Amino acid sequence: MVDAFDQGDGVSDGALWASTTLFNNDITLHWVASSTGEIYFGSDYGTLSSGDAFTSTQWYEGDRMALINSDKQCLGVLDLSAENNSFVINNSLFE
Repeated sequence: MVDAFDQGDGVSDGALWASTTLFNNDITLHWVASSTGEIYFGSDYGTLSSGDAFTSTQWYEGDRMALINSDKQCLGVLDLSAENNSFVINNSLFE
């Protein structure tokens, strides 16, 4: 769980783009609720294996997505901005 956070007023101009490279484990993207900071496990936005990519344009500035492994452990949280939401997920993020 993370702290509650403010969600922007409008849709972000920057599309969310996440890709995995040289990553040993599958990860699933899940929504983080702005009011509570809790991960909403009912929101499976896709599971990425090494070499996979995910793209979406339906985000608000300040939204957050959790990176969850197959054991339901949170590996990290993506903080979405107004313009640049490009993330490369690899093993160096978790060292």
